Amino acid sequence: MKWPTTNAKVTGSERTSFACEVARISFSYKVADILYEGKQVVPFWSRNSAEQYVRFREPGTTVMVRVNPEDPGKSFLLDRVVSPGAGR
Repeated sequence: MKWPTTNAKVTGSERTSFACEVARISFSYKVADILYEGKQVVPFWSRNSAEQYVRFREPGTTVMVRVNPEDPGKSFLLDRVVSPGAGR
């Protein structure tokens, strides 16, 4: 079963370090007029790559997510920015 795509708004983004550099992205999206929230953690080898990923996904940025049609609360962020946030 293919999960459909929908637009989502980034609600938070940050870079942190653990065993590797990590970008944490929070986002919200609607399915059938119900608001859902999601989070995704993306690992990187370099700090610069993680910082660039976060910079292009600042709060307010429109991104694309895939949503489970049987459970819309489950989603994952696609590596595509639809429109930049206000600061870009």
